[in-house]
Amino acid sequence: MRKKDEISDKFINLGPFGGICSAFQKDPNAAWFVLATDVPFVNNDVIQQLLKHRNPSKAATAIKGKNKEFVEPLITIYEPKAYPILLQYLTQGYSCPRKMLINSDVEIVEIDDAFIRNINTPEEFENAKSEINN
Repeated sequence: MRKKDEISDKFINLGPFGGICSAFQKDPNAAWFVLATDVPFVNNDVIQQLLKHRNPSKAATAIKGKNKEFVEPLITIYEPKAYPILLQYLTQGYSCPRKMLINSDVEIVEIDDAFIRNINTPEEFENAKSEINN
């Protein structure tokens, strides 16, 4: 049974890019806050920083680690003007949200790298759990 606020993927086999486009297809006039599930150190302070610096006049507002080269496409607020840009990239054969962000007018919010660490292995998961619990 599907919930009425659930968004099913309409852009199959495109990973996060497809999910973002599916959200825009549901409501192209909304801004969409995208947050990956594998970044457990993203806390309320990080989210508040992103919201505080949100710039609706740009395609997106994205988090970037201070020592990272690129923004985090899955810790980003995508504005409605991002949807046609995403679709344009898709028609050119690209399905990487980071590529779209790098080449668009984006507000960047820099934070400490520790907050945006990905957890991808069982070992990283166990280490993250103990770090969070301490």
